Amino acid sequence: MQAVWYLQTVNGTTINLDLSITAWYNLVTIEVGAIQRMQQYFENREFIKVENITGEQNKNKRHENIILANERIDKNWNSENYKINNSTFAKMGLRGAKFSNDDLRFNVFIDCYFKKACFDNVNFTSSIFINCNFDEITLINCTFDYCRFEGCFIEYSDLLPSLSKRPNIRWELCKNLSIECLNLGNEKEYRNYFFEEKKASEEYYWKKFWHKGNDKYYKKYNAMDQLSGLWNFILSKANKFLWGYGEKLTRLLFNVVLVHIVFIIGYYFSIRNVSEEVEMTWGIASYMSLSNFFTVTCDYTPDGLMYKILSVAEGGIGIVLMGFFVAALFRYINRRG
Repeated sequence: MQAVWYLQTVNGTTINLDLSITAWYNLVTIEVGAIQRMQQYFENREFIKVENITGEQNKNKRHENIILANERIDKNWNSENYKINNSTFAKMGLRGAKFSNDDLRFNVFIDCYFKKACFDNVNFTSSIFINCNFDEITLINCTFDYCRFEGCFIEYSDLLPSLSKRPNIRWELCKNLSIECLNLGNEKEYRNYFFEEKKASEEYYWKKFWHKGNDKYYKKYNAMDQLSGLWNFILSKANKFLWGYGEKLTRLLFNVVLVHIVFIIGYYFSIRNVSEEVEMTWGIASYMSLSNFFTVTCDYTPDGLMYKILSVAEGGIGIVLMGFFVAALFRYINRRG
């Protein structure tokens, strides 16, 4: 069953949309869900003007459940020691604004323009940033613990000094930011946050296994948790060494070359005669290694246990490494698709 809808644009042009009932239901469901989700950031909060909280006559620097929306303040915003919590900033122009020693926890920032803004010792714990602009911002000793970004990101070099020292918190934030960078097509920032995410996860796994000191967070783990932490740490390190977490083809190619060299040496020194009439040479050893690595037929098949062990081992390693190579290549191409 089809439903025909007519939409009229601003210039008066009529657009005919002929979609199935199911398609329209899915479209409306998505839109209603998005509206309801955004509505929660404005419910039970009071709209006020910026001048009512930042003017010289206003000495009250503590505010909760307020909404600041659709104002172009820019450099005129210069807050210090303000505490604004559980509030919403929507469509705010704050280019070149200055925030100093402010407590801005549990807030939602929607479509805010922070270009060239300066944040000095500002606490954004558990805040949400949706479609905001952070070009050329300055961050000095800020806190972004448990924050979430949607449709936007802060450049890695700007945020790095303000990342949490606690690996579990840094891990989650960098994971969130790496995904947002990837969705927005910024591969450079994606890789920066991705590798920082992996670094934080490894630090977390190691502390989960070996937690000395007074950090109470890790004392909740028992012996089984510690072993799982060690196992995950080893797997992550192996993942890094083998192919750079799937992001470094050059490292994988280096390992392929290294495997070839190791087996060439193995063939050369463990097999003296390829056959009764042919002695082992470096060229033959190289040919054997290439053939066995790519599991293709080799013209030289010496008798003896050592050759069988080496050829089977290299064939297995070759299959695994080529599988990783195909996976890494797919990741590389798919990201650009």
